[in-house]
Amino acid sequence: MVSHHWLDQMTECLKEARKKHEDLNKKDAIEFNVFRYITADENGLSRIIADLLNVNDVHGQQALFLSSFLELIGRGSWDATSCRFVQCEQQTDALGTKRRIDIVVQGERWTLGIENKPSAADQPNQVLDYLHELRKRRSILNETLLIYLTPEGSRPSLISIDEYQCDAALQSGELVLLSYQSIVAWLDGLCKNDAVPYRVRVFLFDLQRFISANVLNCREGKVVDVLLDKIFNDDSTLDTTLSLLSLQNSIYQTLTKKATADLIPPAGWEVCRKLYPDYGIGLRPPEAIGWHYCIEPAKGSYQDWSYGIKLDSASNPTESALLAAQQLKIDFPTGAKSSAWWPWWRSFNGYLPHDLDPTEYRDWLTSNRAWLDMNNGEFSRRCVDLFIRLHESVSSGSSFNM
Repeated sequence: MVSHHWLDQMTECLKEARKKHEDLNKKDAIEFNVFRYITADENGLSRIIADLLNVNDVHGQQALFLSSFLELIGRGSWDATSCRFVQCEQQTDALGTKRRIDIVVQGERWTLGIENKPSAADQPNQVLDYLHELRKRRSILNETLLIYLTPEGSRPSLISIDEYQCDAALQSGELVLLSYQSIVAWLDGLCKNDAVPYRVRVFLFDLQRFISANVLNCREGKVVDVLLDKIFNDDSTLDTTLSLLSLQNSIYQTLTKKATADLIPPAGWEVCRKLYPDYGIGLRPPEAIGWHYCIEPAKGSYQDWSYGIKLDSASNPTESALLAAQQLKIDFPTGAKSSAWWPWWRSFNGYLPHDLDPTEYRDWLTSNRAWLDMNNGEFSRRCVDLFIRLHESVSSGSSFNM
């Protein structure tokens, strides 16, 4: 049984930890990060890594970053100063397969390929083809190496290269498995190097924190550290915590049911999707033909929540939907995207006033804001108000057929 006394203690502990965290953030701006304002997806991360490894890039550190990276991957004997070029998405010309290696670093007597996999799945024979490509480029005067970069330094999937060939490549030194944990440690070392200009170190520190949070899903911080110390203080506290964790799904389900019950659409609007059990909210205004306003997660059930116009059928984009999306693209271009199902959508990211577009709603596992608002009734109200605001824009467009 969960102790009420323990819950009271943990609530007070959490309040104190948050207050200390807020004070620290006010002093040192530990939450401020340049990557809050840009999208660093797989291609973005590849470009950043490539720029850091480029001895002629604007960071101005010449071979410092590349040299330390070569040490990290066990190629410290390679001459970093001989780097001729660094290129992203380089085509595999030798094989003519029209594949593209994420990053290629070319030295005078060595070639380094990096396949960056922070989250994407392997393609059939992908790593095998890259190894063949680098073998074609190898000579007596040119060593080659393929880095397979993943969050935990995992092996490529069997669809990309079979187990025997992977083992052979690892043993021969043609292939090295590298983790993003190692990248974070590498960046940490660079951040502590006083020879690196302050502005560059700030960027590296932000990059390090971005990777930790978004690739490695680490939620480390002063608040979490304080709570963990409290939880592991004695067995009874840990036992109570584990009992609470077993209730997590039940708590989430109860809150989503409550938010569903609290949903009150405007007069004449149709509820075409419910948060429970559908993991999303969909409301259709009276004049919408073949589409509705929707919020839903792009990652699992609780992460990367977005909002926008969603089609009833991806194979039937109605004129009504396209005209509505066109008006939203005009009025709200920032962060806007489109796809087969979504003529216009964007992530919760504070683009609109906070009451309508809370940044905290984007990820329900890193912020409790959405859950708390479900409990107090604010979540459903905010979603309805958001849809109304979007529809005001759509309705104001002269091209939209009312």
